Amino acid sequence: MVNTQLPEHMARITIQDMIIGEAAFTVPWSVQVDQEGFCWIRGDYAFTHQRFGTSRMSIKRANSGFEVEVSRGTQYERVYLSPEAKAQMSLLPVVQIS
Repeated sequence: MVNTQLPEHMARITIQDMIIGEAAFTVPWSVQVDQEGFCWIRGDYAFTHQRFGTSRMSIKRANSGFEVEVSRGTQYERVYLSPEAKAQMSLLPVVQIS
């Protein structure tokens, strides 16, 4: 028996797959804030090109990271993120948050 490869159109696309200049929406809890207050976005989370369900936070891939627009009143807590956790969550830098 020969294994088959997953067709490309069936593969899960995540934030880390976005191309520079691409805009999309994702869930607000995809943003993580480390102990120093630096913001990151989880590259392993899915996104949509239209607001849908809980995917209401606007993101855009820039040259050096992600621009994120959160809803008014959104708050984040600083947490310790070990280097291992950062790697496991595929954290990517947020270069602008508004």
